Amino acid sequence: MSKTKVFLINTDETVKKEVKECCAALCYEFTYIDDAAEFMNRFADFDPSAVILGNGFGYGQDTLEICKKLRAISNVQIIIVSPKRDSFDIVLALELGADDYIVAPFEPREFSARLKTAIRHAELITRHADNDDEADSAPSSSRIVYPGLRIDHNKYSVSVDGHNVIMPPKEFELLYCLASNPGVVFTREQLLTGVWGFNYAGNTRTVDVHIKRMRDKICGNDHVWSVTTVWGKGYRFDVNKS
Repeated sequence: MSKTKVFLINTDETVKKEVKECCAALCYEFTYIDDAAEFMNRFADFDPSAVILGNGFGYGQDTLEICKKLRAISNVQIIIVSPKRDSFDIVLALELGADDYIVAPFEPREFSARLKTAIRHAELITRHADNDDEADSAPSSSRIVYPGLRIDHNKYSVSVDGHNVIMPPKEFELLYCLASNPGVVFTREQLLTGVWGFNYAGNTRTVDVHIKRMRDKICGNDHVWSVTTVWGKGYRFDVNKS
């Protein structure tokens, strides 16, 4: 079994040291890259499970551009580490494709928990992609089907009106959670706990951003189902049975 690869791109020495130590404790292969252009050119060769973007660019356009470019070509887990804690910066990074945003300085235990969650998501996608034949014969309980919508948890795949929809893990898991429980209202806190697997320190806007990205991909046509915002509460998957 190949070793889990974690790449850290351009950050300060303190973050570099802490991330390296966390990876060592988790037995992940750690590589530091200070040239983002080289990393992008060799991304396919590197084949990482997770990419951590630091603030070595001053957390400016370059960092966000790398995040955007990575998301356009891959579902690799992207974690941004930055000292900026303003909600605008966090939401912008998530909207451009980041899976997680960690404010530095951070607690090593919390960082390790988030990194482990990201790696687990990456491994799930790889395992499902490598076992498509097994997934086809898996119990139907792993699949959710509504008119025009098919969600297959074994393959981590979504199709709308017969067209495959590329969806990063957390967007998929949010959709699967909601669609598995039609009519049930989930608070943002419940979705954070269920999908991210840890207390996200109250940054519930993370859920809003991922829901928006997911909606943009699957909604827009005339379907009997929808992902509904319940103002002041959270989100619900509705199915019109009339």
